[in-house]
Amino acid sequence: MKATNLPDLFNPADFLRQAIEISNVKGILTLLNQLPVASEDEYVFDAKNPDRGWIEGKLHWIPLGKDRGNAGRIKLASRGENPIAERAINSMEALIELQRRLELLKDPLSRVPQSPREAVMRYFSLPPLVCQAIRLSFELYVDPGASGVDINPSLC
Repeated sequence: MKATNLPDLFNPADFLRQAIEISNVKGILTLLNQLPVASEDEYVFDAKNPDRGWIEGKLHWIPLGKDRGNAGRIKLASRGENPIAERAINSMEALIELQRRLELLKDPLSRVPQSPREAVMRYFSLPPLVCQAIRLSFELYVDPGASGVDINPSLC
């Protein structure tokens, strides 16, 4: 089985740039429909024989941990918002993974991020969430010190 090389299919930097600019479902679907993805009818992962049905040049869905579903264990449908939240988090994790793979292509010896927070800060140049909250509170004219916590916005 030959792994699919993403840069052979599309320019990852352009793809991420477009993904970041999308603000609606139609835009996401249009972007994703450009990808050559093997449907679950074309390829179903089988841990005993992963080569069976593999289609070279297409992206394949292989379950994390080679487990077809964790919906029951994480009580995915116990509340209405859980399925969309789980999917959103999965997509964010996929973007982090993509950035890590791109980093490894440039520098195979690069240090592994020690946490999701470190990965996000490294790959997406985002300030810590607390800094964003402080800035937002000042924009909204809310006194961040009202909580009794001494916060210095100049630290961000």
